[in-house]
Amino acid sequence: MKSNNLSEPKKILFINEKGGVGKTTLVDEMCFEAEAKGIPYSLHNLDPQGTLLHEPHNTEGAWLDFIELAWSGFRTFGSKTRFLL
Repeated sequence: MKSNNLSEPKKILFINEKGGVGKTTLVDEMCFEAEAKGIPYSLHNLDPQGTLLHEPHNTEGAWLDFIELAWSGFRTFGSKTRFLL
């Protein structure tokens, strides 16, 4: 296995304003693939439906950080986008 040259994990955000486009399926598949390859990852589910098969968790030394977020969790003010958490 290659060593991780990153000081922080790669953050991968799955977001789309339309429901039913496959965000949850894609996040779950990415988690299955990371597990199969032995890649440490963290998972954050900020989608109010909360239907991921994987439990959200933080992993010490994670290489990947998967984040699922429903578009309604964002609000845009001019050119700046902010989380509403």
